Amino acid sequence: MQQGSGPPWASKKSSKGHAGKVILVAMCVAVAAVFAFPTGSVAQVRTVKLSVFNFGALNIDASSYATMVTNYLISSFRGNPALSVLDRKELESFLFLNDLQQNDATENVIHIGSRLDLDFVVAGTVGKTGSAITVRCNLFSVSQKRVLQSFLIRAYGDAELMSETFKLGEQIAKLLSKEAESRKGESSGLPSPPAVPIRTHTE
Repeated sequence: MQQGSGPPWASKKSSKGHAGKVILVAMCVAVAAVFAFPTGSVAQVRTVKLSVFNFGALNIDASSYATMVTNYLISSFRGNPALSVLDRKELESFLFLNDLQQNDATENVIHIGSRLDLDFVVAGTVGKTGSAITVRCNLFSVSQKRVLQSFLIRAYGDAELMSETFKLGEQIAKLLSKEAESRKGESSGLPSPPAVPIRTHTE
């Protein structure tokens, strides 16, 4: 009689347990591969790298509104998977370290955009005359080194300014989303449409 050998069912149970572990490991590897190497259009989508510069105030009365417009535009771009908006702190840190300033001068915008490897930059000015708040906004293409499109909005009061600025942001986002879809990994610029005002209010 052999010593040390267990009952026949013990070896069968061990084999089944080993096979189960092998299957589990194989499943984990397969799942990991799906996440590590996505397929289809998701892997091909190229996000557009964008920055919103602080809008300049043309007069003292417009100072607070310039900040509002900058913040409203950034908020309107958030949540759009086609857009990658540069963090404000990262932008300001870069400018401070390199002794650069935010404004809407084309040469300055293109220089900063190139250094930061951006695709597009949004910049502009805000002025206030009486009750009218006027926003002039430019969309710059860093690769083409020029203004692609200019926008003009005029609002009366904080609520209308917020509404009109978000509409402006949505229109810019649509343009850039189309650009992201058309690129799919290749660099190209938007077509050069004429400057068209989004909406102008008159008294």
